[in-house]
Amino acid sequence: MQNKVNYSSVMNIVDHETFGSNEKSRVSNSGVFLLDNSKKTNTLFFIGRCGGEVRIELTIEFKQNSNGTLAIKESARLYEGASTNSRDLDGTASKTTSVGINQSKTIVFKVRNTDEGGDYADISLLVRNTVINETDCVNSIKAKAQELGSGFTGSATSKCYK
Repeated sequence: MQNKVNYSSVMNIVDHETFGSNEKSRVSNSGVFLLDNSKKTNTLFFIGRCGGEVRIELTIEFKQNSNGTLAIKESARLYEGASTNSRDLDGTASKTTSVGINQSKTIVFKVRNTDEGGDYADISLLVRNTVINETDCVNSIKAKAQELGSGFTGSATSKCYK
């Protein structure tokens, strides 16, 4: 069994300012990958920065379950300091969920600065879990080509026939 996973992640980050206007940043990432018997897990890592002081590190772990569902764990870490390279960890948050076979789900949660200030990030992840039967070569080829992208495979020159 193969899972074709489409994802779109958005971090809306706010660097809270005591004086003046808050600074805001939006960081988006999206893509496609496959999970199967040879690769049952995939971990993604994204960084978002805002206002010269706030950094969000987002880790998303996807796991293929034996019944075709996906187990997903998102973990966010908020760092705030004199620069976005600070190692001053000021907040963490995580969310765990599952996505059924041939279903989509949007997962939302927030990470806050729990040590000082009002910095935060609203995080959303849209996941589509499409299960592909291993005997369906047409959909397997299409899924792999989409995962690799046209920059790797080149543009399609014909249709895929059974």
